[in-house]
Amino acid sequence: LCLINLVGLPASGKTRLSKMFKDALTFCGIIHICYDDFIKWNNATLDYTIARKNMLKEIEKLITCLKCGALRNIPEKFICLCSNVSQNKIIILIDDNNYYRSMRYKFYQIAAKNNISFGQIYVNVNMQTALKRNNERDNPLPAHIIERMNFRMEIPDTKNNWEKRTIFIDDVENTSAIQDFLESCFSAKAEYSPLKVRKPMDQSTLHKLDLILRKEINSIIIKMRADQEMKDISKIALELSEKKKRLIDDIKNEIYFVDLDNIKTTFNLLCPSPE
Repeated sequence: LCLINLVGLPASGKTRLSKMFKDALTFCGIIHICYDDFIKWNNATLDYTIARKNMLKEIEKLITCLKCGALRNIPEKFICLCSNVSQNKIIILIDDNNYYRSMRYKFYQIAAKNNISFGQIYVNVNMQTALKRNNERDNPLPAHIIERMNFRMEIPDTKNNWEKRTIFIDDVENTSAIQDFLESCFSAKAEYSPLKVRKPMDQSTLHKLDLILRKEINSIIIKMRADQEMKDISKIALELSEKKKRLIDDIKNEIYFVDLDNIKTTFNLLCPSPE
């Protein structure tokens, strides 16, 4: 079994890529789990946090059932997705935007806990292309959702041990390179470390991180002030502050590893300029 995260903006081509896999790959079976089929973005009554937690539980149950051969216990929502899968090797393809690193790390933890393989495919499409493709859809997302997600996107970083098996693609038609990557993912299992009590990060280090990032945010805002209206500056400042908090939280929780000397470079890479 191998769990593969797809990462990228809406309309970047992730679902098209998934369907191509189902038709083209012969060395393994594909279970394509498209989050849009189960969690509707325009459902006003849905609690998205709870819905996503439930999906994680159901996906882990699916993995458990496939591993032990208890196919009759597969979650009902996934039964039709598994009906034509007969190969010994199976890829569970998570077709979601996965724009936060913490979202992706939860899948890695599931893979490691269940001793299966793990990998990621980052579909690199710029925001303008994604917006254009989105407008051509039958049910397009509001543009502001894609714009916000583009700004919040935390691109996979292979310096993180758990993200080292990631392929970056600009063209979803490059099936040969992707197939080679997927085959290689089966060669190693995700590494599981039993839960341990971590030594809290030194508060002075956290304070330095916070000060460096505050200063960097201020520099970014000053540079943008000449070209942006004040209302845009305020919005961007809030987004940058949120990114700062998430980055520090990820470092504290050992989801992301970076030293103080590289923190400014890392932050700027995580904060693409609005297009």
